[in-house]
Amino acid sequence: IMKIGTNLPKDRESLFWLNVQEIPQINKKHDANIIALAINTKVKLIYRPDTLQNGRLNAEKNIVIKKDNGEWFIENPTPYYFAIINMKINGKTVGKTKLNNQLSTFEPKGKISLNALKIAQGDKVTIETIDDFGAQNNYEVPIK
Repeated sequence: IMKIGTNLPKDRESLFWLNVQEIPQINKKHDANIIALAINTKVKLIYRPDTLQNGRLNAEKNIVIKKDNGEWFIENPTPYYFAIINMKINGKTVGKTKLNNQLSTFEPKGKISLNALKIAQGDKVTIETIDDFGAQNNYEVPIK
């Protein structure tokens, strides 16, 4: 995989999807029953500009929850993509919602509405993330 061109942003990461399709060859000489599986693997590919090589470690600590025009949002003020795999409010895991897909690829400088969740000032919100090395880390997210 090579970067060609110069039109990618230099102030934030860029996300691409790598789809690899494997379709097995079937040997027609065999008369027996055969199971053939076609596998499609989808992988996140994140390009990080040279200017952002340092600073990624624990950047999730910068995530905040804010209220804007009466609606709660979780905000990522950093130039990095985050993979949030779990969210807890006051120790209780938030159920599987369409929000999970948005959080699993939380974009740089992005914000996601939490209106579907019941959040109040003073709640304790924690997130579980996957870092660059595949480790799972927990962070408390301040509510502002």
